[in-house]
Amino acid sequence: MSRRHPKSSSLKRPRASQNAKSQVVVVCEGVRTEKAYLDEFAQDFGNGLVSVRPVPVGGAPITVVDRAIEEKKSLAKRARRSRDSFDKNYEVWAMFDRDTHPIDAAFDKAAANGIKVAFSNPCFELWGILHYEKHNAPDSNKEVQDKLAELMPGYHHKNSPQFIYGTMRGQAYKDAKVNAEWLRARRKEEQNNKGNPYTDVDILMKVIEENGKIKPTE
Repeated sequence: MSRRHPKSSSLKRPRASQNAKSQVVVVCEGVRTEKAYLDEFAQDFGNGLVSVRPVPVGGAPITVVDRAIEEKKSLAKRARRSRDSFDKNYEVWAMFDRDTHPIDAAFDKAAANGIKVAFSNPCFELWGILHYEKHNAPDSNKEVQDKLAELMPGYHHKNSPQFIYGTMRGQAYKDAKVNAEWLRARRKEEQNNKGNPYTDVDILMKVIEENGKIKPTE
């Protein structure tokens, strides 16, 4: 995951599809890898019905959660003043990794403020690997990133830190969801909740996917 620190993004309402019914704001620890992936995933699965706005901030998990709380407060204020159902239908997520950070305070603060969390241990690139194979080794960040580079031609953590999204579609995405659930089951069996390796990024993806489904007219 790339950690360059960009200028703070605006809390102004993003431009959404005219048909968007809901919005998902994702405050990201990484400033390139996660944002690029979320943008492409939203185009693939949002169907114009869900507006996904990644907010890359960098920093430690608690910093990510703090910014997510700011975003939620801004959305709540707008919702109170608006008659538009779009403004009232939103979720705010914090996306961060284990890395070497303390995480308990970040999880506690997120829960206390109604912020949902998409978490990966050791890093977000594990989600990329799961599109190709089950990966149940407790590797370091670098080992996971190097493994992804072997599996995903065109990805490099330093030179090209973006997922090659075309390789992650179709059956690969279906496999990734199954593999992520399988990993969580292994950690539960070990009584090692969120231990390495672990990710629940797929739960956020399912939210986008479900909100983007076109409902049959009655």
